[in-house]
Amino acid sequence: MLPVIIAGAGPCGLVAALTLEKSGIPYIIYERTTSAKLCSNAGSGIDMAPTAVKILDDKLGLAGKEWMKPYEYMHMSDMKGRKVTLYNLKTLKLKQVAEGRSFGFANRSDLQHTLLDALNLKDNYGNIKDDDGRL
Repeated sequence: MLPVIIAGAGPCGLVAALTLEKSGIPYIIYERTTSAKLCSNAGSGIDMAPTAVKILDDKLGLAGKEWMKPYEYMHMSDMKGRKVTLYNLKTLKLKQVAEGRSFGFANRSDLQHTLLDALNLKDNYGNIKDDDGRL
């Protein structure tokens, strides 16, 4: 079977690779940036909806990993950017899903490192490796 070609080792490319791996489908990830820059803390956080958390935790095996952080506060503002209210989410009684984890955010770098670990694409020292030709 020919491998699926994945363009980019960002969070989406790595999720695609992990999904293919779980299904036994070969893949190759092509990434043009250097290993040092790949997981740099460039970019922004990623909002994680309950469905995404459930898929990443339950279907892709990331449960128990520290890739997501819960929101602590919700800032609401009007259309002109003026503060309307601020909610402390820790003090509210919110319904929890996905066994205690609901929605939150993922730091891009943390999520990429977690996915690289799940794909066994890091060595014992935490360096990105490419000794089997997948990346």
